[in-house]
Amino acid sequence: MATVYIKPGTGTGTGTLADPYFQSQIATAETAAGTDGTVLFTDGEYSNVTFDAGINYQAVNPQGAIIGNDTATGITTFNVGNNFNNTALAWSIKNFKFFNIRFRFNKNQSGTSNVFSSNTVITTSTVTGTYADVGVFDAYNAGSGDVQFHNNSILYRSVSGDGIVARYINNFDIQNCTFAFLFADATTRTWTAGLPSGMKNCIFSSDTVAAFPSGLSLNTKATYSCFFQCNTDNTASGTNINSDPLFVDNSIGDLRLRPTSLCINAGTAS
Repeated sequence: MATVYIKPGTGTGTGTLADPYFQSQIATAETAAGTDGTVLFTDGEYSNVTFDAGINYQAVNPQGAIIGNDTATGITTFNVGNNFNNTALAWSIKNFKFFNIRFRFNKNQSGTSNVFSSNTVITTSTVTGTYADVGVFDAYNAGSGDVQFHNNSILYRSVSGDGIVARYINNFDIQNCTFAFLFADATTRTWTAGLPSGMKNCIFSSDTVAAFPSGLSLNTKATYSCFFQCNTDNTASGTNINSDPLFVDNSIGDLRLRPTSLCINAGTAS
């Protein structure tokens, strides 16, 4: 098990911070890292990456490693982990910024602890291609391991004709996440299998009340969270609030909060 470095482009490096591997050498980097090793991505723009089970993938600087293309007209499906769910090896993906990516999560065997944390995902939906109507996160037939889904910021920009924003992430451990939706019309979307209980410190926000998936029971499944224009889940009580989170500019994925946001200091550290 080792830690190696990688940078964008094609060429030959040795995997050190001073002389990183190039992305064209990613298979070499993964082999050098070994099982449960770490591949650290230096700042820059990368093309598509296959995230394999048994490897920790992390950007050296938060959101400094960018994967995908914000101007792309379609989205790319990334298979994460082992496609056949027959490995006890976990995967970990941290600190990246993704554009126009759909994630197909494979959670692998029971007892596997996988991590998707501190990432920014900005995706414009599509209605063409394989699994076109699945949305941004898909854990269908994905094994029975655990997924720690913490500290992520998600902007999902829909197009007319899409129907599912995500599916089968209903047993993820979701904390400290922001989900922002910009819908193309008022047609109600679906969040297949719903969301898990035990969520906390999360923001769910949409620009169109009727388009947000209905019946998610956010107020009973989440604590210390904010809901805004969430269809049937607009009612908040207890530690939850119903308020515009006041993003700096969600149209471009800037989900930082303005100083007057009621979400500031509304969470819990426990």
